[in-house]
Order: sequence, then C-alpha cells, then structure tokens
Amino acid sequence: MHSKTKWNPIPVPKVADDYEGHFRAVRLNSLGSLFWFAKHTLGKNRLTTLHTQLCKSLEVAQLFLVMEVPMSHFKTTLGIALSIFWALPFTERDEEAMRKLGYKDAWIRWMKVAHDQNTRTLVTHEIAEQAAAIGQSVDEVYEHNDMFRHTFREILPDRDCKWTNHHKFQKRLPGGGDPTTGTYEYRGVGQALQGIHANNIIQDDNFGRAAQNSLLRGDGSVCRELIGWHKQVGTRFDPIVKENRRQLVIGNAWGHADLNAWINKHQPEFKFETHSAEGGCCKLHPEGVPILPEEWTIELLHKEKARLEAGGDGGAVGDYEHFYLNLHTLPWEQIFKSEWLRYYKCKQSRPELRLEDERNILLFEHDVYGGEVIEDLQPGMLNVRIIVDPHHANKVNRSGHVIWVIGYDDSNSHIYLMDLWCENTSYSAMVDEMYRIANRWQHWRKGRGFIRMGKLASELLAFPMQERARIERHPIAFTEFDDDPSQAAQKNRIESLEPIFKTGKVWCQRYQKKFVDQFESYPAGFVDTLDTLGFFPSQLNVTGSAKLKEFMQRQQAQFVGYGG
Repeated sequence: MHSKTKWNPIPVPKVADDYEGHFRAVRLNSLGSLFWFAKHTLGKNRLTTLHTQLCKSLEVAQLFLVMEVPMSHFKTTLGIALSIFWALPFTERDEEAMRKLGYKDAWIRWMKVAHDQNTRTLVTHEIAEQAAAIGQSVDEVYEHNDMFRHTFREILPDRDCKWTNHHKFQKRLPGGGDPTTGTYEYRGVGQALQGIHANNIIQDDNFGRAAQNSLLRGDGSVCRELIGWHKQVGTRFDPIVKENRRQLVIGNAWGHADLNAWINKHQPEFKFETHSAEGGCCKLHPEGVPILPEEWTIELLHKEKARLEAGGDGGAVGDYEHFYLNLHTLPWEQIFKSEWLRYYKCKQSRPELRLEDERNILLFEHDVYGGEVIEDLQPGMLNVRIIVDPHHANKVNRSGHVIWVIGYDDSNSHIYLMDLWCENTSYSAMVDEMYRIANRWQHWRKGRGFIRMGKLASELLAFPMQERARIERHPIAFTEFDDDPSQAAQKNRIESLEPIFKTGKVWCQRYQKKFVDQFESYPAGFVDTLDTLGFFPSQLNVTGSAKLKEFMQRQQAQFVGYGG
C-alpha cells in the first residue's frame, strides 16, 4: 500500500458561495480518492460501498491484480475511471494544499506515484470495436464533462494533440517519456502491439465469448491464442519504467484453463480479488447477501439466472454461475471428481540406513480413505510400464510431451502413477529424459516390453533416438502400439478411464500437480497427462493381464453413459 494514511474528503462549497474554493476542493478530493473522483467528478452516481472496497485494491503503487467482479457491477466503469485517475496532474500547488491539510511526506510520495500527466495506459478488450467504445467513454469526459474540464483544464487536448479512436494524447509536460505512445491506447485481442511503451495496462474482458466457447465446448485453441497474446501484452511496459508498473486484468472466471487460471499458475506477481453477486466470496460479503443490493437483490439475481438458463434466448446453462458467481468450474462440467483420486507417498523402509543400502528399499505409503488402512507396498511387485507420448501437430488440447511411469497391482487392480514428466521441449531433450527416467526405474526393466510408444511417436523420435543410441552402452528398447491422434480417439481414451477413477483405483502423488489440475478441469483445458495415461490399460493387456481387462469391462458396463 502507498501509506496507512487515507484521504478524508474535504467539504465542497457551493459554486455560488465560493467559485474558486468549489473547484479547489473538487480537485483535491479527485486526486486523493479514486472513488470520490469516479463518483463525483465523473458523475458515476451508481457507485456504492462495494466500489469503495474495489477502489482500495486499485490504489496501490505496484498493481498486478486480477479482478473477478460479476457482470453489471460496474467493473469497466472503474477501469475507465482508473485510467483517467492515473493521468491527472499533481502540481506543486496541489502538494502545498495537501500539506496545509496535514498530509505528510509519505502521502505526497504516493500522490506523485498515483498521478502523472505524462503517463501512458494501454487498454485492451476482446473486441477491437469495444476497446474503441471504452475510449469513447474517455472522450465524453474530456469533451463534455464540465466538472472535469474546469478542474483539470491544463491537460485538455488542443489541436496539436492527436486524439483518435485508438490513440489519445492529452497535454503533457516536456520531457515526459515516450512521445509516440498516447495517454490512452486501445487495442482488441490479437491486434498489433508494436511501438507501445506503457506505464499501465488494463485488460478488460479479454476472455470473451469466443474463448469461453472454445474452452468449454471446443478444442481450447482460441483460449490458448488469447493466453499467448496476453503474454505479449505484458511486454509492452516501457523499459524505462522499472518500478510502479501497473497491470489490471478485469474479467469473469470460466475454468481451470482460462486466462485467469493461467495467470494464477504462471504469474505469481498477480493478486486475485474474486466476488460473487450473491455474497459468500470474502469476509466483507457474507453468504446470501448481495454485494450490490442497490442494483441486484437476491430476487433479481434469481430472475437473471432463470432468464439466462431459459431456452431459446441465446443463454446457456452455466452462464449465470460464471458471469455472476465467478465459479471457475461447474459441478456438471467436471467429468472427473476430485474425491476419486487416491494419494500415496514414497518413503524408505530403513531411513536409518544409506539410500544405496540394499536393505533400505522403497515403499509406497497410502493415505487412509473411509477408515481403510492399506499396508505399505513394495513397488518391485508391480507390473510397470513407461508410456512415452510426444506432442505433435495432429494432437489437440496438448501443450507438451509426456512420459508416464505407471505400475499395476494385479492383486487388487490398483494403478500407481509412479513418475511423471510433462514439458514443452525439443525431441532430443525428451529422449534425454527417457534415458534418465528409464535408469531411475531400471529395477523393473523387463527388456523390450518395458517402454511403450505409439508408431507415430517412434517415427518422430527416430533420429534423436538413433543419435543417442550411438553413445549408449545399453540403448533403450521399446515396443510400438497403434496410436490414433484424432480428437475422437483422444476423448474415448480419456473417458474410458472414468470407471477406474471413480472406484478409487488410481493412486497418485501430490507433486503431480499438472496431472491433478488436468484431471479436475477435464473436459476443459489441456489433456496431455490424461491422454497419455489413457494408453496404459491397453498396453498392460498386451502382456496378458486378464484381470485388469475383466475389471475394465465390468466397470465400463456398470457406468455406461456416465457424463452424457
């Protein structure tokens, strides 16, 4: 935070009583409080207590925030106000006036960070036309808002200032950084970003309907392209701006593989603020109490839900939960349930001995479920396979290569996910990893049947495998299997695992987070680990494990039709 000090709005005299005092008070209140500026100077009269809370989250020097706010709760309004708030001038006269009011050095430093007449803000939206429409709201302020125009007249653009739908330059002070980037720059998702050098970035609803449909009902390609573009947006900060960079992402939650979820996993500098229209989202909003009751009562929210879910009006089941409740994954969208997974951990049988001591063997220690205690397992008794599955252009919903080490216990049909590697790297690096993993699990190597890969995979890896074999004393041997890369075959492979998952037969380790995330979010998002795991039952059957085959057939028959 900028300081523990907060702005206490000063009284605003009537214009008729004190003309200069009126606008002086308006100016100081506008500089001191984003909420006051938005509500009173910009005239956004429908902002309420909710928005005072949101504004507090935005009034920081280093802003990296994902704000998940329900639809029609004025989150874009705040984004527009924030972009103008950043561009307000803070002069020596303003500083003097605030010091006379008792504000100290820390507060003045914050004011100089919060406001910069020369600042540059990039604003993006899913649709280029809508990005331009956001800019038109800024036009309205600069051209027609008399309160703003009179209070901050020194920044109003003149004939020398470029002012278009996509580039808007207010009056600047000399020597104020990059002169080619506007005070406000507006772009749609996918549009070129070259030449923009910004202090601030606001991404408003970049994850729109096309990406939503691609994530929830398609192959996820639109979502992946959007994530790629989001990464480009993050490169548009002016290199000179080392501190006080600000990036705000505004949008609703959609799934474990949407843009917000990607940010949460890969960009730890971002904080998240998530709100549900019906409350229960945080300490400030108890469950069952609407967060914006002035606009949305519980009755109105339920009517909106009924409207969105009614047939024939373009709505879809789940829209209400995403747009208004900010639920990432809906119960009926999740084919695989989190509680189906079982967890175990590795431990030493004799921890007092050295690791290389043959008496100190590896054991699997099972978590307890339903009061059932399973004895520690020596993995040497398992029927083990390494499944190698490289990513290539014909595979969908994939982002990387996968190597699974999987063990099967014939006595109880338990499947143990013993080791996992999943990365987007070169084929040569993948072959190196194959050797590393094979050597780690060499105690269970059983000749040619130990490592399995599809025919197409073996063709893709043929050259790096041959090159590696030239320098290896014991080159890896593997067995090929038929590999259908089509989306339909992929879906069948993955969903045929459902009966095994549902009956608690699959045991994994907590470090295998990439698998757990894909398991919990399926059918949304990437499926690298699931797709490769889907090959395991058929490959074990090749060796004559009739018990697993019988179990699979029995369970598939029992749960036929599950998930639609």
